[in-house]
Amino acid sequence: MNRLRAKLQRLFHRHSYKVEVDGRACVLVPQGSTILRALIKAGVKYPHSCCMGDCGSCKSVLLTGMVQTSGYLESALSEAEAESGIFLPCSSKPLSDCKIAFGRKLNEALQGIQQCHADRPGLSKPDGE
Repeated sequence: MNRLRAKLQRLFHRHSYKVEVDGRACVLVPQGSTILRALIKAGVKYPHSCCMGDCGSCKSVLLTGMVQTSGYLESALSEAEAESGIFLPCSSKPLSDCKIAFGRKLNEALQGIQQCHADRPGLSKPDGE
């Protein structure tokens, strides 16, 4: 029985990625699952509302790793935010082990974006976008 359990755990872990939140919680996210879905299922208290990329309540900063994000409204996450490593866990699936943060670290990242735009007035999208 222990051998079967160990084999199943290895199989499960091979198709999962470890996501660490603010250095306080660590969750295995199964392949195909969004980060937010796995956090909620594991009992991690995480800010969220719509769970589908419409509101931006779960906005977070990606500290390390890679995620695939899809299906969100630009009103929930701007292009500048996405380019700065901010993402929505409700519409993101990990592509590697990750470290993410919200709260203070997210606020620092958002202030950096605002400062960047304040330093470059008239910043606009390239032609054709």
